[in-house]
Amino acid sequence: MTSGATLISNDPFIWTVETLIRSIHRGSTIAGALVLVAQLFASSPTKVDSLMQVLPTITDARHRLDVLVAICSAHDPAGAYSQQAVHLADSLLAHSTGTDTALFVAKGDALWQYAYFRFDTDPHRNSDSAFHGYQRAAEAYTRSGHERSIAFANTNLAQYLVNQGRAREALALLKSALPVHLRYDKRAMLVKDYGGLGRAYYALNDLDRSLDNQLIALRYAEAEPMRGEVGAILHNIGIIYQDEGLADTAVAYYGRAIDAFKAHGDAPTRWLVSLNNMIRCHMEQGNLKEAAVLVRQGLAAMGEEHQPWHASLIRSADAELRLAQGDASGALISAQQAAGVNDLRSLVPALVALSDAQLAMNDARAALRNAERAQALCDSTDIALSLRRDVARVLSAIWDRTGPPEQALLYLQRYTALQDSVRNEPVRKRLAAMDLRKQELADSLKAATAEGAMRAEHADELQQERHRRWWLWAGAAVLATGALVLLWRLAHIRRAKAKSDHLVGSMLPQRVADELVRTGRVESREMHDVTVLFTDFVGFTTMAQRMSAQELHAEVDACFAAFDRIVHDHGGERIKTIGDAYMAAGGLGGAQPGTAERMVRAALAMQEFITARSIERNTSQRPAFAMRVGLHTGSVIAGVAGVQKFQYDIWGDTVNTASRMESSGEVGQVNISEATYRAVVGSPLSVVGLGDGSLTTDNRQPSTDNRQLFTFTPRGKVQAKGKGEMEMYFVERRRAE
Repeated sequence: MTSGATLISNDPFIWTVETLIRSIHRGSTIAGALVLVAQLFASSPTKVDSLMQVLPTITDARHRLDVLVAICSAHDPAGAYSQQAVHLADSLLAHSTGTDTALFVAKGDALWQYAYFRFDTDPHRNSDSAFHGYQRAAEAYTRSGHERSIAFANTNLAQYLVNQGRAREALALLKSALPVHLRYDKRAMLVKDYGGLGRAYYALNDLDRSLDNQLIALRYAEAEPMRGEVGAILHNIGIIYQDEGLADTAVAYYGRAIDAFKAHGDAPTRWLVSLNNMIRCHMEQGNLKEAAVLVRQGLAAMGEEHQPWHASLIRSADAELRLAQGDASGALISAQQAAGVNDLRSLVPALVALSDAQLAMNDARAALRNAERAQALCDSTDIALSLRRDVARVLSAIWDRTGPPEQALLYLQRYTALQDSVRNEPVRKRLAAMDLRKQELADSLKAATAEGAMRAEHADELQQERHRRWWLWAGAAVLATGALVLLWRLAHIRRAKAKSDHLVGSMLPQRVADELVRTGRVESREMHDVTVLFTDFVGFTTMAQRMSAQELHAEVDACFAAFDRIVHDHGGERIKTIGDAYMAAGGLGGAQPGTAERMVRAALAMQEFITARSIERNTSQRPAFAMRVGLHTGSVIAGVAGVQKFQYDIWGDTVNTASRMESSGEVGQVNISEATYRAVVGSPLSVVGLGDGSLTTDNRQPSTDNRQLFTFTPRGKVQAKGKGEMEMYFVERRRAE
């Protein structure tokens, strides 16, 4: 290609480069603009080669720097052009006066691309050097004072820090970048910001805030659309729900993630991990048929071009399914193929599956050898609790088969302890999240206290100076004025404090609000004999479609206001509402006799209110709600959640079980657990209906007491989602109180 040639090209990049060469030879002043246009089209190695041909002809240093940055931004795996750009930028900066924003940004771009291609070529070997390059780029951006470049660097550095286990540092960077990207509406970067916040909070065990941020990231990614990011975000949301024990919801999000990856044209390497997690969810729930269908899909999708550890996970699951179906020889073949991949991400589950298969084939020696290899990996690396539990299980089974019994007992005890740890993992994460929020609250209160002290000090100095001047100018009159000002300020502070105390008291129970005002923090506490109540309107979505927004809000508000009065009258406390669901609890002020009975009476009063209101509204041809109510009694952890908006909440298995009582009940009924039933029947006023019209007390003695309050109808063992079969009772009011 020569400058004298007259070429016409349909490719805008080729046309730009040809025009650029002619402009340079002619000394045209538009060369700089054309360099910038060329950068827009430099997206492939072929077009990068064209820019390389242009480079020797450029004499202007700044134009040359622009072309070097365009080349290294498109394709520079060796880093040669990135380093040239950095050296040229440093040379130009050495001869510039003041802060040259464009030069610092160009230097930052070159350093960033150098680090990016270093990390992309070999993530494991070049990880530290790439991070050092990212830091140098961030320093250059910071010196430029260009806030969007600084925010860009902070967002991307944070992703690296999360991967390195430095989640708290990542949070600080993301929180500084987020306002900038919101202000400039940089939606692609907002996806990274919110997604990074979600991953950082997940690493710190704060699953609630992790889910909130991932859902915001998903909204931005779907709006762009950024289909490649949508799949990854949906996968991360599935992991959060899986950790929460909500397997059905997790499976739904994993399925959506796979669809998004496929729609984006991604290779199976992107979605096989989601598929494997779906398989694990089904297997944990005992849905072996569904798991087998997904395993076959995974095996069919695998090819030689895929990363082998994905295939290993699928084959491990296939081995477990074959064992469950009695196909030990087939399980052995799949497990051997899985264990042949020497990758820590898949090796431990593969070795466990292989040991199980070999033990089923009566090859205990080989099973022991592979199980001990898995145990060695658990001892030397950071392996998930569930995998450590599985290794202990298979070792216990092997030693139980071969002896000595002491070894079998040792690993059985280890398995039991690890199983308890796995079951308690959600509670541990909740407590860790509470500790994080308490620390953040303490930090914010400390900062607010310091700021208040500084302002108070400044105000004191100002007041002293004012008094001195007034004394010199007006004497006693100034002193009187100062006294009036002080009285006014004191009254203003008292009014502000009273308003603040009232606001806190409206959001939190009085004892909790008093503790927060007194100490500046609220300690989480475990409370026993708490009765938790859940309500849910049946067919709410259908009803909502038949009512205007104003009418729907008015009706829900009327019902919840009535529930508030009923709960308060019976000594309980409303915890929160979630959509059309209402949650309350009794006994949070400490264990008191009759708490369960009062909450049952509250539940019956709620159903009676809904029934009466339904009759009233149906008479005037207006839609009305029907409702299920469920109660359970047990221990909960209670405390304040949130930093910017305080919220008193309770957690624990008791809350989950109460929710299951509601969902397992029937319309118009109050469904209670066996624990609540036992708490209530301690009163001599309680009776049980036998189904034939006769009544007995709980100990099956004839009941002749005319003061009976309740009639219980045993339902037997009822399947509750996620809890198995549980004893349940319907309760009714025996007579009007």
